[in-house]
Amino acid sequence: TAVNQRREQFRDPRVRQAIGLCFDFEWTRRNFFYGSYERSQSCFEKSDFRAEGMPSPQELALLEPLRDQIPPETFGEAVTQAV
Repeated sequence: TAVNQRREQFRDPRVRQAIGLCFDFEWTRRNFFYGSYERSQSCFEKSDFRAEGMPSPQELALLEPLRDQIPPETFGEAVTQAV
């Protein structure tokens, strides 16, 4: 879900997650688009910058110094859209 995170009501990640959970992509895909669209899992879909799996050793080397400043989820599996 793409929302303007600069707006106060969207700054909380839990609010953005709740909005994403309200949208039934699979139903919309079946009923409006005849199954013709795949759901994007990244802002960088189909590029070298798409996050997949766990962070690589090179990514971890960049992230580790910032561990206390960024969400713990950053160090786990790549986040995907809920079904």
